[in-house]
Order: sequence, then structure tokens, then C-alpha cells
Amino acid sequence: MAPNPVVFLLGAGASYPYGIPMMRGFYQEFRAHLVRRHPEALPLVERFEEKVGRDDADLETLLGHLQLVLGLPAGLEVLGAETRELDSQVQLARELQGYLDAFIVDRCQHFERERAFVELQSLFRLCRHGPLWIFTTNYDLVIEYVCERAGTRLTDGFDAPTGSPLANWNGVFDGDVRLAKLHGSVNWFEDDPGGGLHRLDRGYALPTYEFRLTRGRQTLKPLMIIPTLQKDALGRPYVQLATQLWGALRQTRRHLINAAGG
Repeated sequence: MAPNPVVFLLGAGASYPYGIPMMRGFYQEFRAHLVRRHPEALPLVERFEEKVGRDDADLETLLGHLQLVLGLPAGLEVLGAETRELDSQVQLARELQGYLDAFIVDRCQHFERERAFVELQSLFRLCRHGPLWIFTTNYDLVIEYVCERAGTRLTDGFDAPTGSPLANWNGVFDGDVRLAKLHGSVNWFEDDPGGGLHRLDRGYALPTYEFRLTRGRQTLKPLMIIPTLQKDALGRPYVQLATQLWGALRQTRRHLINAAGG
């Protein structure tokens, strides 16, 4: 009989001790970044804050509002309405989304590596008792770093070890540690058009929406599901990752959950 897996479900609280902020902290850091680097986008953020209150604004709220604004042209086109009056605001929202994507990628590269290694390496010893599944909603690379440094074999659904310059999605999880990033990762990308999924460990963020990574004739689109309702959550690889989660939970007797918001 195959051993029961050990399953962890990690939320933002798992990375917070190592310097990755949670929703409100992420928002506050991003707002300060805009003040320093992109003040032209600040008026749109301030309009969002008027709706929810400055003290209650967080990353999820900002992203939700951005999705609404970016969806306006398509919705108005269906209704046969003019969009010219909104074009400047939609363009600004597109720029703001680009600044935010770049900030998330860059910010998630910076964490307390030594502390993370010291405190988390013992977690991977649990794989001696059976497959160790780590499901996480975080985009950062804390788990990958610690696992690689500890010399523990990790699989994450791509066809090359973490740390490789390029890996392609194959949906296989057969390592001692099996990492399923339910909301994507700062180093995951999708071919547009084409739909091929890749992990690209480039180690730096693109500065804004005008810059693009390309592969041949295809643009590489970041694969990070924002914590709002998005149709992308129903596509690859998110459906496969959710299926792995439910399959692992059916097999295990103990579920260990670390989740936090704020």
C-alpha cells in the first residue's frame, strides 16, 4: 500500500516572516513605489481609495478595481456605446497594471533567504513518511529556494528542476516534495498566442506594461492569478493544480494549513 501523503496548504502568512508582505503591506509598499517612480498613476489609485477608504485599501481591492476598469471597453462595445471619453482612464489603468505586475515580480524576489532556510529545511524531512505536497497561493520563490539549497528533489509540474533557465509545463508531480502553486508564480509564463506554459528563472522584473518578454513570435504573458474572480482561473494550469489539491486531500489523514490575510 502506498504511503499517505503529507499535505500543507500555505497562504500569505507562510512567507510573511521572511519579508514578503501580505495584502495590505503589499499595497502600502506599492503606493510608496508609485509616489517615488510613477506619480502620474497616483490619481487613479487615489480614486480607488475614495471608494473603499485609504485605511482599508489593499492589494486585492486595487486589483479588483483595475480589472473592472480594464473590462470597460469590451463591455461598452457590446452595448454599442462610445468609449473615447474613457480611453485615457483605461490607458492609465493598463499602465498601472503593468507597474503593479513588475512590482510584484520584483518584490517577491527579495526575502530573508538565510532565515527561510534555517526555519523551513526541517519541513522537507517529512517526505520520509510519504509524498510531501505543498500547495500554496503565494507567488514568491521561498519554497523553491529552500528546497534547492537543502538538496531536496522538488517537482512543480514543469519538466526541469527549479533553478533551470527554462522549463516547460508537463503536469508531472513525482518528486520527494511536490509544489503546486495554485495562483501561479512570478516566474511562470504563457505563450500568447499558443498557450504553451513555461517557467523562466530570469531573476528580474520588467519595468512596465510597454516591455514584453518574447519567445520566437510569441509574447510571454505572466501567469499569476490575481485574488479576484477571473476567467483565467478556469484554464491551464490552474484546473490541473486544483485537481491535484483535491486528490491529495482525499488521500491524506492530516491537513496542515497556514493561511493569513491582511
